[in-house]
Amino acid sequence: MTPVPRPTWRVRDHTLYLFVLIPALAAIIGAAWFLFSTAWWLGAIYLGLLLGVHLAQARCCVGCPYRGRFCPAIFGVYLANPLSKLLYPDTPHTKKAYDRAAAVGISFVTAIALFPLWWLFSAAWWYAVVYLGLLSLHALVFFPTFCPRCEYRETCPGGRAYRESTHPDNADEITGK
Repeated sequence: MTPVPRPTWRVRDHTLYLFVLIPALAAIIGAAWFLFSTAWWLGAIYLGLLLGVHLAQARCCVGCPYRGRFCPAIFGVYLANPLSKLLYPDTPHTKKAYDRAAAVGISFVTAIALFPLWWLFSAAWWYAVVYLGLLSLHALVFFPTFCPRCEYRETCPGGRAYRESTHPDNADEITGK
C-alpha cells in the first residue's frame, strides 16, 4: 500500500463540517425521539443500528490517514474514529477485512435510513418526507464539499461513489478496477 500524504484540515473545515452535519443530526435525533415515543423497543432497535454502523466503520478506519484525528465522516459516523483506535490498536489494514466491514457498514447505513420510514409515514406522511429530505440535504452538501479533498476518497465507499458519479468517463481508472 502506497503511503498516503497526511491530510490537513483547517479549523474552517471543522466548523463547516458541523454546519453540514446539522440536517443529518436533526433527522437521526428526530427519528430516534419519534421511535422511542412510539415504542421503546423501536428506539432501541434504531440506536442498535447506529451503534452497528459505528462499529463496522471503526474497522474501516484501520489504515485511514485520519485515524485518531479530525475525520469528516458522512452522517456523523464520527465515533468510529476513536473506536477504531480503541478496538483495533495494532490491527493491520487488509483489503478483505476492509471490504467486509464496508459492506456491513453500508447495510447499517441503509437500515438507519429506511427503518423509521414506516412509522414516520404512518404518523404523518410529511414526517417521512422531512426525514428523507434532511438526510438527502446532508448528503448533497457533504459529498461535493468534503469528498474531493479527502485523502481516503479512493478507498471509502462514499468517496468512490461520489467520484464515479461525477467522473463516469474515467470511473474505472479512479477506482482502480
